[in-house]
Amino acid sequence: MSGTKLPWIDLYPEGLADSAEKQRPMMVDFTADWCANCQVNERILMADDEALALLSSEDVTAFKVDFTGPNPEGDRKK
Repeated sequence: MSGTKLPWIDLYPEGLADSAEKQRPMMVDFTADWCANCQVNERILMADDEALALLSSEDVTAFKVDFTGPNPEGDRKK
């Protein structure tokens, strides 16, 4: 396991459109501090070296939608 972190980008419409137009794979992580499943996923999947290597590729856009607090943009993507 590694301490590598993904270069998360807050979800925004232009970013989605740009990645789609460039046909780049996208990872969208829907999370919240109060979400037990989200915390387990982050501890296991986001700590796996192979998964991090794939998701950290320059070809992949890693978006994060955090529902810990108000998130109007994320609400529109539910």
